[in-house]
Amino acid sequence: MHPFAAHLLNWFEAAKRPLPWREKPDPYRIWLSEIILQQTRVDQGLAFYYRFIENFPTVHDLAAAEEEKVLKLWQGLGYYARARNLLKAARQVVQDHQGVFPGSAKALEELSGVGPYTAAAIASIAYQEAVPVVDGNVLRVMSRVQDYREPVNKPGGQKTIRAAMAAYLPESRPGDYNQAVMELGALVCAPHNPNCPECPVNAFCAAFAAGSAKMLPVKEKRTKVRHVFYDYAVFVHEDQIILRFRAEKGIWSKLYDFPCIETELDAPVEERGAELLKTFYAEGQLREVMGPITHVLSHRRITARFFIFDLDAPLQIKNTLHQAVAEADLHTYPVPRLVEKFLEQYRAEDLFH
Repeated sequence: MHPFAAHLLNWFEAAKRPLPWREKPDPYRIWLSEIILQQTRVDQGLAFYYRFIENFPTVHDLAAAEEEKVLKLWQGLGYYARARNLLKAARQVVQDHQGVFPGSAKALEELSGVGPYTAAAIASIAYQEAVPVVDGNVLRVMSRVQDYREPVNKPGGQKTIRAAMAAYLPESRPGDYNQAVMELGALVCAPHNPNCPECPVNAFCAAFAAGSAKMLPVKEKRTKVRHVFYDYAVFVHEDQIILRFRAEKGIWSKLYDFPCIETELDAPVEERGAELLKTFYAEGQLREVMGPITHVLSHRRITARFFIFDLDAPLQIKNTLHQAVAEADLHTYPVPRLVEKFLEQYRAEDLFH
């Protein structure tokens, strides 16, 4: 075993966090945790992990679930394609693999939503396959260990980091080694303030020796964020509210929100209020405008307002994606985090009455 791996594993045994999916190498729980923790910190993801395990203790339970329930349980995590792929992959495991997760990284990549990183994590931790993982923590740690000064978010950079991980990978404990590198990135080799003096492998770190750790990793700039405006129409008649089902493909596909005008140009409240009534063939009075609420996605910054209308009569629904629901049932529908923020903020004020 390379001394780098030996030192790192000794540290990992003493310092690792007691996370529930580490209690036993169950591929279902490892897979579930990895999907949840994509784009999500551990402290945020734990509650969702417990929620899913409580509702779906096994992959068979998850495979039998209704998509709407899975999306509702996922609400708040964002990137909802992960939830839809979670359900697809569970059904693949049950239908194509008799409920047993494939035992190799290559076979695991055939599952929906499972890329090279997730496949390597499951294969190495659950099945002890000697394959290296490469996630954000690994990119940061190994770019510093190697003092690698090229962009790590380009194919060439990821290939270099994967090769560095593989060079130290012990055949005997690949899963622990992969977890140890990720844990080091989470607890010690932090993005902005790495605790280099306390690092258990600083003797092997070229960036520590060169004093360049805070400069790394190098990343190529992302695409410019686009600013858009969402003006929602919250149509209320007695105890009924109109929801919109987002059937189209996209980040919020299969979720619910309100009828909406989406534009790249802001508009005065009075003008937009009249436009919303006209667009959705509604007659009523504008009671209140809530917001703006800002919601930032990877390539989009959304500024949303919620126009609350008291309708004179039930809305004549002309779009099959719109439906009237009882206020008391609103909480049962999966909605984007943006809409959830709105509902949380104003539910205490008895918004719809």
